[in-house]
Amino acid sequence: MIWRRDRVKTITAQADVARSTTPARVRNALKDQIEAIALPPGYSMEWGGEYYDEHKAVSDIIKQMPKALLIMVIILVAMFNRFKQPIIILSTIPLAACGATFALIGLGKPFGFMALVGAITLSGMIIKNGIVLMDQIELERANGKSLSDAIKHATVNRTMAISMGALTTALGMIPLLSDLLFDQMAATIIGGLVAATVLSLFVMPALYRLTTKEEVNEPQAELLTQ
Repeated sequence: MIWRRDRVKTITAQADVARSTTPARVRNALKDQIEAIALPPGYSMEWGGEYYDEHKAVSDIIKQMPKALLIMVIILVAMFNRFKQPIIILSTIPLAACGATFALIGLGKPFGFMALVGAITLSGMIIKNGIVLMDQIELERANGKSLSDAIKHATVNRTMAISMGALTTALGMIPLLSDLLFDQMAATIIGGLVAATVLSLFVMPALYRLTTKEEVNEPQAELLTQ
């Protein structure tokens, strides 16, 4: 029997991989040899299976990311009633990306589908930490503290909560580093979360201080009436 796919005669070769490895690693090991096979005119070859499903899933996620980012920005703007704080919070995402990249390279993990899932999860964690710090700064200023004092007190008060939350999350991901399915996701979250947490505690207060003017309370003259 001759099988057809989209009206094209097709021969499918498939295999199961050992439990000690993954289809992606097997494909990377055999890719050059298989693609070097000379095919007769009119014949072509393409990869299917988990490789096709993974790339389709990545493509679908990337298409939806602008919508998700827009929704996050709208929520942040609605929360703070201005654009400054959301921009400062979102500026910490590149810090997380640097940490995740170094973690993947250092641990020898490729950036695959699970790493992308980890990066999306990591973005939510970093934004949450930024909201906690920015909200505390605004609260300190609302209580009458000066700009510098509000930034100092908010950073000191929230450092323990933010750092301990990040530490417990990172420690919880360590067992997954030895798992063949979730190792990329774990490395991405651990590296990005540690780097972004440490750096954002310096970057966010500094950016807030640079972009905010000190409010000077002018003394009000008393009107005396006789």
